[in-house]
Amino acid sequence: MQTERMRILTMVHEGRLTPEQADQLLQALGGGEHTQPAGDPAARKSARPLAGVAIGDIGEMVGSALSAFSSLSAKSNFAPYKLTERRLSRWPDGIQYSNFAVLTVSPDVPEELLRRKITRFVNFGQVIAPQHLLDALEDVCDENFGAFEEPEEAVEPSPGSGP
Repeated sequence: MQTERMRILTMVHEGRLTPEQADQLLQALGGGEHTQPAGDPAARKSARPLAGVAIGDIGEMVGSALSAFSSLSAKSNFAPYKLTERRLSRWPDGIQYSNFAVLTVSPDVPEELLRRKITRFVNFGQVIAPQHLLDALEDVCDENFGAFEEPEEAVEPSPGSGP
């Protein structure tokens, strides 16, 4: 259901849907009840789902979050993006990065390089990275309406389970 919500938000961003139409679609998907997810009270500080935000407020929130960083160099992704050591090494130091889709940080990225290159972070999507790199991004995350997750382990096929 998170994928459908992201598609709806993208359509609002592109102007193909009005906030009212998006709100109706989100309600039809079960997003009309804006409640916090159940779970451990010691859950990560980053677990603030976008479902808890009224659709009409998202544009203003995005604008204010991004304008706070206007004095910094900025980069954003609006489609899935894989951040590797090679790509990151070409960026200037002190970037403000905004993630609006799925950002996958490759395990080859040194934590020191990530901390030097990305000094402010805004997340409206999903970040997938090894835990130490998630921690580095969470340390500089000023606004989070998405999720920080470790990659799923590749499942080894059991013997005789097929090709």
